[in-house]
Amino acid sequence: MLGDPVVRDCEVRDGKDAGILVGTRGKGTFERCAVVGNAGAGIAVADGGDPVVRDCQVFGNRDGGVIVAAGALGTITGCTVSLNTPDNWRVEAGAGGIRRDNRFDAPTARNALVSTLRRFFGLP
Repeated sequence: MLGDPVVRDCEVRDGKDAGILVGTRGKGTFERCAVVGNAGAGIAVADGGDPVVRDCQVFGNRDGGVIVAAGALGTITGCTVSLNTPDNWRVEAGAGGIRRDNRFDAPTARNALVSTLRRFFGLP
């Protein structure tokens, strides 16, 4: 059975890898969480993962803010993603899902293709 947890109003801080990792067709709803200072990405979605992430703060993570790998999905809305290194958003070609009403600081997604970023953020 695949997991589909609901996590609200929590802090995921100073982990040795990704703060939140959703993979292997996993799901989950993460709302109003702070994902801060992790050694990996703040939020990583891989291997067909498809989480719902709402109104979270993702900052100060050391391998990116939000990473969505090829073949992964996810609905990410209303999040603030900033001060992550080397980038805030990293979206691989072939990633899907919905992203809207997110706030982030520049520079963003240095490693993603511009066309992928435009689709990711719903820009023309």
